[in-house]
Amino acid sequence: MIKLNESRKFRKYYNKLIPGGSTFSKVEYFYDQNVPFALSKCKDAKVYDIDKNEYIDYILANGSVVLGHNNKLVNKAIFNQLKNGISFSLPNKLEIEVSELLKKHIPSAEMVRFGKNGNDATTAAVRLARHFTGKKNVLFCGYHSWQDWYVGKTSKNSGVPAEISKLSHRFIYGDKKSIDKLFKKFANKIACVIIDPLPAIESKPNKNFLKYLEKKCKEKKIVYIFDEVVCGFRYLDKSVQGNIDIKPDLSAFSKGKANGMPISALVGKKNIMKKFSDIFYSLTFAGETLSLAAAREVLKIHNNLDIPSYIDRQGLRLRNGLNDLIFKNRLENKLKIYGSNSRLLIKFHEDYTNNKINFPQEWTKTVCKFGILNFGVSMISLKHNNEIIDKTINKYKYIFSDINKIL
Repeated sequence: MIKLNESRKFRKYYNKLIPGGSTFSKVEYFYDQNVPFALSKCKDAKVYDIDKNEYIDYILANGSVVLGHNNKLVNKAIFNQLKNGISFSLPNKLEIEVSELLKKHIPSAEMVRFGKNGNDATTAAVRLARHFTGKKNVLFCGYHSWQDWYVGKTSKNSGVPAEISKLSHRFIYGDKKSIDKLFKKFANKIACVIIDPLPAIESKPNKNFLKYLEKKCKEKKIVYIFDEVVCGFRYLDKSVQGNIDIKPDLSAFSKGKANGMPISALVGKKNIMKKFSDIFYSLTFAGETLSLAAAREVLKIHNNLDIPSYIDRQGLRLRNGLNDLIFKNRLENKLKIYGSNSRLLIKFHEDYTNNKINFPQEWTKTVCKFGILNFGVSMISLKHNNEIIDKTINKYKYIFSDINKIL
């Protein structure tokens, strides 16, 4: 049993100062007294809490760490830039260098604009699309962060005016009828279609559906936007658009391109991107150079290593091992593994989620007890080698046994 004395003290003090958590949007999963609440250091595929307990990390800073924690080459790039300064009043040459690398790796990237997180990029895309088309309505599918245009149509919509919420409309991934219904209803009033091309529950992109959206958007002169904040530089070919040969009008990238440093990018076609000067998009730290230096190093590493293919292989190794254990523990009627190999999602069947187990809190408590950090989603990095994956599978022998007892 892990000891969490310091973590419990920290949690108590933290909650007095920081409502709802600040650094991790899913911090509520770690409110239970039997899970770690604060981490002190990390290296490769492992993290350590303030009680000095060790965990194999499958959260990876919400998927932003692709190379593994504390990568020496990225650290060196950051330290070298630190000697020359962090934030400047005018552009730095790093912006050009990173933009050129992004153009090399992302098929649709003709121009680039930087931000600090995925929310900056997706919201800039929506605003730019509205300006470019002169229309207001947004059709969306998937998770797109916390701004009003999206969160107004979620269960956490308090504080969002109805006048804003009514302009956004959700459709179902892979369901042509659901999107056609919206195309018909709002006709010539749609600014953009924004979609996560690889939702967490899907094992691979639905190429036919994504191509269908591309065709419809082109016909109707609607801006087509890919939100690749999570899957970018993690999924095969470094992007879904590269994997399935689609060039959306605009695309948002963030997490995987700087190995944990805060930076995002909106990329897209020149005829739309050049309209940026007509809208207001201003971030004091968008050109912050430590993150740009990290991004440049990560993207250079991608030049020489096929990191997404390695992540895919290791994810498949983990998936196969866990599926074997699910079968051996007779859990196949209670839970299932979804998602791509780069982002495995373990979900309980609805009966158990609603009635017998508070998932993901109970899940998190169980896996942490055996030295694994996740909340049902398992992200893979370059440092999740065979030894780490096999050690994880061995730990799941005990995890699934405990889960079976709970169920």
